[in-house]
Amino acid sequence: MAHLRAGDQSLVGYKYICHMLDSFEHKGPNGTHVCLVLELMAESLRAFSVIFYRKEIPLPIMQRFTFQLLCALDYAHEHNVIHTGRILSHWTMSFLSLSADVSLVQISSHSTYT
Repeated sequence: MAHLRAGDQSLVGYKYICHMLDSFEHKGPNGTHVCLVLELMAESLRAFSVIFYRKEIPLPIMQRFTFQLLCALDYAHEHNVIHTGRILSHWTMSFLSLSADVSLVQISSHSTYT
């Protein structure tokens, strides 16, 4: 994952990747574990949805999230990294400002996406 941080910062997806800051090994009773130190992550999409009525996230926010997600995946794929996480709660999002809109997207509290 270190090579993602060293990649081309001018690519759009670079700023949407949670970069690794450091790593170390921890030796414990169950073996040796690699620990990753990552940048501070944003709220998960599921946690973020609770601030909206009936867990419905406004469409402009979902569009921004989708754009950020696709840019991050494109950047990762360009650097030979794939993301296999499929659980909605693992997705994170961050926004500089929130825009109110009457168009909404429902987020189910028990959905798993592929």
